[in-house]
Amino acid sequence: MTRKKDDLTKSPFSEKSRRQILAFDPQKNNLVPDDSDHQNRTLLEYVADRIHRYVSSRDLRRTGKRWRWSMNRLRSVMNFHPHDFDDDEEYARWLDEEFFPAVFRLRSEQGKRLAPLRENTGHLASWMEDYGVCDTIVSRFRKYIRASGRLWRDLVDEGCKRSDEKPRLSTADVASLLDTSEELLSKPSLLQNPQLTYSDGRNRVANHNHVINIHAAIRVSLIVTKRPGEIFNIKKADVSEESIGVQCSKVHRNGEMTEYPMWKEYWPSIKRLMDSHDKETLFAYNRTTMTSWIKALMVHCGFEHDWFNLHRMRSFSGDALAAGGADSLEMMAHGDWKTADSVQTYIGEQGRRSQVHSASAKKRQFMQKEGLLGESNSTEQDDLIDLIAGLNQWDDPPEWIPLFDELESQMVDVTRFELVASTMPR
Repeated sequence: MTRKKDDLTKSPFSEKSRRQILAFDPQKNNLVPDDSDHQNRTLLEYVADRIHRYVSSRDLRRTGKRWRWSMNRLRSVMNFHPHDFDDDEEYARWLDEEFFPAVFRLRSEQGKRLAPLRENTGHLASWMEDYGVCDTIVSRFRKYIRASGRLWRDLVDEGCKRSDEKPRLSTADVASLLDTSEELLSKPSLLQNPQLTYSDGRNRVANHNHVINIHAAIRVSLIVTKRPGEIFNIKKADVSEESIGVQCSKVHRNGEMTEYPMWKEYWPSIKRLMDSHDKETLFAYNRTTMTSWIKALMVHCGFEHDWFNLHRMRSFSGDALAAGGADSLEMMAHGDWKTADSVQTYIGEQGRRSQVHSASAKKRQFMQKEGLLGESNSTEQDDLIDLIAGLNQWDDPPEWIPLFDELESQMVDVTRFELVASTMPR
C-alpha cells in the first residue's frame, strides 16, 4: 500500500514545534543534550527534571533520592547554562565567587562531613558532563574536587578542619546505655523518638515492646562485634543459651555464619526478647525501626544524634578487643574484618593506650633481661605480674589463681585473665 503525496507532507508536530525544529542547528549544539540547552534551562532546572523522572522509576529511585540530597545542598551554584563555561574566565569567576564559598559554608558553618561533601561535588561534576559543559572544564573541575584535589586543601587553608572528628563510646558511655535501658524496662514512656511522630506532631513514645528490643540489641551488639544490619537479621533458630550465630553480609564471607559464645549475664535479656513475639527473626522490628529507636536511646543518654548509632558499638568492641590483648588475627575473626588494615580503623585511643602499655611492658622486660636497665630490685616474677596486670588494666584484682613460672618452676600469684599466645612472655 502506497501513501499519497499529501500524507507525506503532513507532520504530527504543531506549527510552533515545526518552527523550533527547523530553527535548531545540530552543528552548533552537537555536544549538548536535546532536553537541556534548546529549552534554555539552567543546570538546576535540568537536574530537577531528571530527579523527578528518576524518583518515579523503580530501578533509579535510590539514585534520584541521592541526587535530590546533593541538589538541595548545591542549588545555589547551579544557576548556569552549558555554554557559560566556554569562557575560562567565566568558569574561574564561578569557582571563586560561587562554588568555593558555598562549599566553605557547608563545611565550616554547617559542619558537614567530608565524605558526604565529596559525594555531593562528585554528583555536580557528573551533572555538568551530562549537561554538555565543555569537556576541558569538566576535567579541570573533577581534578579540583577529587580526594587529593586542591579544594580540600583550600578549605583547610581557610580554617576548616583537616579531617572529621570521630567520637567514640567510652566504657562510661556504654555503662550509661546499659543502665538506662534497664531503667526503661520499668517505665518505657520516659523514652521518646524525635524521628517518629504522631499525627498531631508529638514525638512517638516508646512502649514495653520497644524497650525489650532496645535492651537486647545493646547487649547483643556487645557480644558479637557485628554490623547493625547483620545484628538485626539474626534468626531465633541461631540463638541458644550456649551460643549466638550471626550471618555475615560482607563480600569476603557473604552468607557464612560466625558463632559466638553466649554471655550468661545477657542471656535473660535475649530470652525475654525471644519470648515476646512469634517472628522468625530475633528482633520484632525491622532494621529501620530498630535503628531509629537505638538513636532515640542514645539521644536520651545525651549523645549527639548525627553520628551515634549501633555501629558505634562495633567501634567500641574494637577498642575492647584491643584493650583485652587480642591480636589482629583474633580481632579479624571476631569482627569479620577482611584485613589487618581494616581492624586498625576500629581501634580508638582507648585500645591504643592499652596496646602501648602492653608493648612497653614487654620492651622493658627485654631491656632488663639484656642488662640495659642497670640494677633493679624487682624480680622476674614481679615483672610477669606487672605485665599481665597491665594487659588487663586491673587496679584491684578481684581474684587470684596460681600460675607456674616457666623459667624457675616456682609458684606465683597473678591476676585471673584470658591467656592467649600473643600475650604470653616469649
